[in-house]
Amino acid sequence: MSQLTIYVPEEEARAIRKAARAAKRSVSEWARAQMALRLRSTWPEGYGALFGAVADETLQRPEQPGVADDVRRESL
Repeated sequence: MSQLTIYVPEEEARAIRKAARAAKRSVSEWARAQMALRLRSTWPEGYGALFGAVADETLQRPEQPGVADDVRRESL
């Protein structure tokens, strides 16, 4: 496994140590999990370019129901 050194302001270091303690993990384990989560949750390359890419008139948003169509909630 590779070793990585990062520099953070002292205030952030305290927050990281506190978060690691709360998660009952070492700082290294906590940081590795956070970085893996961040890297995994990114959108694929080019994903944003797909918005608005379909120029077909047949693709239309369906009519949205009005507020009057809502089901009345039970009073508690």
